[in-house]
Amino acid sequence: MERKTVHIIIGATASGKSRYALEYAQKISGEIINADSMQIYKEFPILSAQPPKEDKEKIPHHLYGFLDIKNDFNVQKWINLSTEIIKDCWARNVTPIFVGGTGFYIQSLINGLSPIPEIPESTRQKIKQRLNQEGADVLYAELKTKDPKLADKLKPNDSQRICRALEVFDHTKRPLSYWQTLPKEKVIDAKFKVIDITKDRKELYKIINARVHDIIKSGALDEVKAVHEKYLDITYAGQRILGYAEIRNYLTGVWTLEQAIEKLQQHTRNYAKRQMTWFRHQIVADISV
Repeated sequence: MERKTVHIIIGATASGKSRYALEYAQKISGEIINADSMQIYKEFPILSAQPPKEDKEKIPHHLYGFLDIKNDFNVQKWINLSTEIIKDCWARNVTPIFVGGTGFYIQSLINGLSPIPEIPESTRQKIKQRLNQEGADVLYAELKTKDPKLADKLKPNDSQRICRALEVFDHTKRPLSYWQTLPKEKVIDAKFKVIDITKDRKELYKIINARVHDIIKSGALDEVKAVHEKYLDITYAGQRILGYAEIRNYLTGVWTLEQAIEKLQQHTRNYAKRQMTWFRHQIVADISV
């Protein structure tokens, strides 16, 4: 039996993936599935550039804005949800189309995941409580003794990945870096068609600079203010979203609005550059637009 196809649209942030995906889905009778780790959060529809309501009314969109930032999420959970949506699309003779810039999500869908045991919720909560009480620095220092190979790849403030690594060690008594060396297990039997719509870098940077002004005008300040006031003393994964720290620094008086905009433009350009490099070396596109 011939394997069915999963379509994947990749590209750097602000390259126009969502717009391209909408037109593409209309042409091939497809439905769109989010492959961006920040667009899952319901608190940041503007800051994470989630597709607008009118687009979602034209074509079904999946895994956008469905999760509160206080909830844990990881690539395994995304894979579980994504594979169920793929199977449902196929059962209805609809083409699944993934859209996003989170390379690790896409790579895991195509190549599979390392066989890491499921971590109990009680373990997750224990590590999260330690994060809140002791801080990321303390947990990072512990990780350097338990999994130095992985710790060397992480920043001391990357609380989400630090907690994930300590959860795995706590439950399995083996470092996460060990599990990551094991052969990957395929997550779905499919053919993959990858479309890269990355633009010329200079053109992309101009779009990014303009886009930052657009999201500020559209209400990004209110999004960050609401989250900052609600979760003032707690660090959650969703706060890693581009723009959260920059706008928070403006709201707390550290920077002027002009400084926050300039920093966000710079950080977004840097992120786009990293994305382009990652996709170029890690994922081979079938089509470049």
